[in-house]
Amino acid sequence: MQVSFCCCLPNFDSSLLSSSVFQAFLLLFQFKNLVYGKDSSSLSGGSNGYIDPRFKRVLWYLIGSTKGGVNRAKILEFINMRPANANKIATELKLDYKTVLHHLKVLSQNGLIITDNKDSYGATYFLTPLMEKNYPSFKSILAKIRNDNSSNSNEG
Repeated sequence: MQVSFCCCLPNFDSSLLSSSVFQAFLLLFQFKNLVYGKDSSSLSGGSNGYIDPRFKRVLWYLIGSTKGGVNRAKILEFINMRPANANKIATELKLDYKTVLHHLKVLSQNGLIITDNKDSYGATYFLTPLMEKNYPSFKSILAKIRNDNSSNSNEG
């Protein structure tokens, strides 16, 4: 039986795959459909892909509604400019290493960042395709938060 998951994965005999590898590829395929929509034949990055409105709510919660949102926003902006490991992020942003590890874990668990080898010391973090697709939403949330904060500080 020949199976093709997406344009990035080759055709191969699924009987050669272990169950867990097959499940991982299936999850990747479903994730790709969530990010780019059901018809993912064109991945050009335009605005014609599907953006899940639930993701914007997750961004609002993680960035605008929690105590660590400011640091998570800084980490996301930094990783967007240049993927890096936890030590580099902590050094550049002048944050405690353990604080950065905590925020990386939260961001990773919520599908905003990813790494290939999260258990290794030098693991490099990247934005997920879903976060890349929704980066303009993230920037608009940041602008709204910053605008609200500046107007609140002018009132007092």
